[in-house]
Amino acid sequence: MWTKRYWSPMVLCTILIGVLITSCGDRKVVEEQVEVSGKITAINEKGSFLVVSPDKFIGQDMKMPDAAWYSMADHARIEFKGKKLQLNEVQIGSTVKVWTDGMMLTSYPGQATGFRFEIIALDNGAGDASGKVTALVTTGECGT
Repeated sequence: MWTKRYWSPMVLCTILIGVLITSCGDRKVVEEQVEVSGKITAINEKGSFLVVSPDKFIGQDMKMPDAAWYSMADHARIEFKGKKLQLNEVQIGSTVKVWTDGMMLTSYPGQATGFRFEIIALDNGAGDASGKVTALVTTGECGT
C-alpha cells in the first residue's frame, strides 16, 4: 500500500517533472530591442560584419569604441527598407542595426551571431578606411 514514506518522493518527482517540462519550451526572441547599431567597418571572407558603434565606448578612459564581429546565423536575414538583401549586396560603410542570440564573446572586438541585420543606410563601399582584416591580435588581458 501507499504509505506516507512513498508519497513524499512521488510528490517531489511530480513537481520536478512539471518544472522541467515547462522550462523546455521554445525561447521567444524579443525583436523590438536592438542589440547594437553602428557602422560596418569590415566584412571578412566568411561573411561576418565588424560593426563599430561610434557613440558607445568601452573602458575607463572611454577611448575605445564598442565593436564586435557578427557572424550570420543559419536563419539570419538582412533587410533594407523592408526588402531582403543578399550578403554580397552589403557594403562597408553601411549603417546597420543588429539583433543577436544574446551570447557575446568578451574579446575586443567582441564576437556574436546575428539573426537579423537591418541596414539603415547603404554606403558605396568606401567606408572610413580601406583594406582587409587578416588577423586579430590579443592584448593579453583577462589571463589570455
